[in-house]
Amino acid sequence: MELREIVLVVSMNCLYSKALLRYLRAKYSNLLDRVKFIVVDDPSGAEEAKKLGVDFTPTLIVDGRITVVGFEPDKIKDTFELLRRDLEEGD
Repeated sequence: MELREIVLVVSMNCLYSKALLRYLRAKYSNLLDRVKFIVVDDPSGAEEAKKLGVDFTPTLIVDGRITVVGFEPDKIKDTFELLRRDLEEGD
């Protein structure tokens, strides 16, 4: 599976965000290189997220498919694990 675009919309004010990003960097560093982050605490990030049809966080957009992952870090971790598996199968 060839992914064209992965966007993760997050709020850095969420208490878990920095810890979650450290976890993702440690486990999925090669996948994170392909992820575009939109931080909605930044006004320009909020504007960009709204253009994508997202006015809530955190959200994952893969090739235009929007998945609201909610405020549970485990959902984001699970989603990244699925993306990693999909990429491995596509190789």
